[in-house]
Amino acid sequence: MKNSLAIFLSVALVISLVCNLWLLATSQKQAHDLTAIQAQAALLQSQLDHAQSQIAQLTPLATKAVTIPVSVSIRKALAGSGLVLVFKNNGGQLLTLNIRCTNPAFNTSKVFRMDVNPGMASELGHLQGWAAASGDEVEIACEGYETQRLKIP
Repeated sequence: MKNSLAIFLSVALVISLVCNLWLLATSQKQAHDLTAIQAQAALLQSQLDHAQSQIAQLTPLATKAVTIPVSVSIRKALAGSGLVLVFKNNGGQLLTLNIRCTNPAFNTSKVFRMDVNPGMASELGHLQGWAAASGDEVEIACEGYETQRLKIP
């Protein structure tokens, strides 16, 4: 009986030692994995900081919108009344203009959609539905560009 107790205690001691060695090895691997994860997190944080710095540098450029490559001239209407607005596309691609004409004196406003080919001009006057007059306000919008505003002298 004494021998079997000694054998049992020896086996229990060996099992305990094996379990402790396994736990030690597991904890060392976890410590190594944790170190690798912390290094990766530091690298990702550095990359994030660099990206945020680049965004901060580029934001003013992105918010500074591009001017629509269109010039506006005004002439007297040949037929009918009022003035005619002439929109010339000075760019190299088709422009789809959304034009809001407002007469503050009569509190009236109307929106027009106009496609203007590169190098070409399109007119807006009495025949198109707006007899422009001195004091009218014109707002020109085009996707991808800063909205332009002008007041007819």
